[in-house]
Amino acid sequence: MTVKEILSRKGTSVISTTPERSIKHAIATLVGQGVGALLVMNEAEEVVGIITERDILRASASTFDNLGGLTVGDLMSRDVIIGCEDDTIGYVEQIMTENRIRHLPIYSGKRLAGIISIGDVVKAAAHQAAGEVKHLTSYITDKYPA
Repeated sequence: MTVKEILSRKGTSVISTTPERSIKHAIATLVGQGVGALLVMNEAEEVVGIITERDILRASASTFDNLGGLTVGDLMSRDVIIGCEDDTIGYVEQIMTENRIRHLPIYSGKRLAGIISIGDVVKAAAHQAAGEVKHLTSYITDKYPA
């Protein structure tokens, strides 16, 4: 199964913000949209970073009193790891695990195609495994058409 198949089920909607927005606005967007990460886009609609709930929580541990004065650009991760639509779920699962990330922007060529979470990947892997189990069970119980 590929990432493209995950996006076809999940959808390609991406919630984003800009580096100039306040952290308060980012928190409101995360909570209001029920997402764990926002892609950070510049004026040319290019991804320049990502900000997650964890980024904000870590910052609040050290600068809680000043959190309201910070911008998305102050806390966002600038080195964004990306995936491609043709990547397999096994490959992106490995990339996300090795880099300890929960969200992965997906590109189709040079165009942003969507974003997936580790939950999306786990769900797709479970769906794929269930199909394989069903197929093998049919084969073993001689229900496989030959």
